[in-house]
Amino acid sequence: GLWWLYRGWQSRRPAKFESPSPTELDAITQTLAEVPFFAPLPEETLRLIASESEIVHLSPHAFAVRQDTMGDQFFIIRKGRMAVLRQYESGREEQVAELLPGDVFGEMALLMSSPRTASVKALSPVQVISISRSAFENAVVASGLRREEVTVWLRLSQQLRHSYLFSEMSANEVAHFLKRSERRPVPAGDVLIQEGDV
Repeated sequence: GLWWLYRGWQSRRPAKFESPSPTELDAITQTLAEVPFFAPLPEETLRLIASESEIVHLSPHAFAVRQDTMGDQFFIIRKGRMAVLRQYESGREEQVAELLPGDVFGEMALLMSSPRTASVKALSPVQVISISRSAFENAVVASGLRREEVTVWLRLSQQLRHSYLFSEMSANEVAHFLKRSERRPVPAGDVLIQEGDV
């Protein structure tokens, strides 16, 4: 089952990569299991991803990524709060989102092989899990999602985890819910719910 994945992993493993300690490996694997995108994957796969990851500590005001730079890592916030900042051509910078533990960022640069579209800065002492490009790409393959679906899936799962209605769900339950949901366009003026209907 996982042999093909493992062989692909080994062939693309970064040459200078240093494996995390056993304690860090366990902590990273546990964090992965709490993120809906990774939660449905078998534990062996999660540990393979964790083996190409590390825990990074950031001080307040430190940047994890900067806009317009190329990226080769994907991130999960383990502890602390971070701000997503976008700088416009005029030079004006705006905070467009705040990220909390369990939130993720950095996939767009990997999926599109394009520069980062925003900067992400620590608002407090932060711990992030940094996942290598090859591990993230193998996770995408293992997830069964098409590449164009991954960002939507990640963003929707974050929105659900922050919604009061879904906040008590486990990561696996959120993943289960998302896999059985569908997105559809709704033109302006369309009625979604009619009063009196069951």
